Amino acid sequence: LAASMTSEADTVVSTTLNFLNDSSPVRRVPPEVLCEIFARVRPVPRRISFYEVEQPPWILGHICRLWRDTALACPRLW
Repeated sequence: LAASMTSEADTVVSTTLNFLNDSSPVRRVPPEVLCEIFARVRPVPRRISFYEVEQPPWILGHICRLWRDTALACPRLW
């Protein structure tokens, strides 16, 4: 009985967290606006190094799938 209740509680918590993440205001920002923000975050234009993964635009893709997809699709970052 206790294991069943724990499993059910875990499911409720997981479902609630997924709902909160999906309803976050940043999820409603259009990709074009995110791309503009990302472009302004990028350091002074220079050659992108594939080894500097801690810098934009690479680090932006580590936030969530939406940001990764947006960063990869934004030509101004590359």
